[in-house]
Amino acid sequence: MRNTRMGAPLLLAGMLLSVFYVGWGANASFAQQSKSNGSQSSTSDSGKSMSKATAPDASLIIPGKSIGHLRLGDSQQQFSEFFPALDVSNSEVTYPCVNGTNITELHWLDLDATIHGEVVAYLQERRVFEISSSTSQFRTKDGITAGTKPEEVRQKYPDVEAFWLANSRDLASQTRDFVYWVDTRQGIAFEFYYDQYLKERRVSGIYVFEQGKDFIRRGCLWHPKNWHKLAPYSLEPPSEGGSN
Repeated sequence: MRNTRMGAPLLLAGMLLSVFYVGWGANASFAQQSKSNGSQSSTSDSGKSMSKATAPDASLIIPGKSIGHLRLGDSQQQFSEFFPALDVSNSEVTYPCVNGTNITELHWLDLDATIHGEVVAYLQERRVFEISSSTSQFRTKDGITAGTKPEEVRQKYPDVEAFWLANSRDLASQTRDFVYWVDTRQGIAFEFYYDQYLKERRVSGIYVFEQGKDFIRRGCLWHPKNWHKLAPYSLEPPSEGGSN
């Protein structure tokens, strides 16, 4: 009787121990599988991030060709793919130009860059013929971007013409018209505004257009008589003289 009573607890203990090991083994297997899946998911996500971060020309302005992934000649659909609109109702506007053609502007607002701005594509017959950037996210291979000083632009682009758009006083300063430095051969133009706090001109926008063609701001001059040529590298129109 004594041996029988002692054997029952031992048998029960053995059964419980077996159940414990089976359960522990299953949990360990599940944990290992989850860790493996998590590792694969992490690697996959990391791969996606790496691919996106190292995508070629993602933030590069190439004269006569492109801004970021958007190239001259691209369609409206391609613009939407590269620059998803934050608000569709405010991202597109079409208007007639003085020469009888219609211009469509597609806007993408960038709030993540150091200097907030936007990328704008100008289309005729559903194709991009001009692109502009006023955000510091995009820059030339020389590092020129929104906020760059004129001296830096002059060092990198020694063959530019200067223009003044009369009656174009920007909303930021309300004191001086925009001035443009244009390199027709390369297909790039730099727009300069006057910073009333720094008391100097800075790049406010960079335009890319077809090489060898005349630069037309936004593809349409509402008042052609307001477009005046200045001496090379001029930063102030004669009427303003830098004294305002």
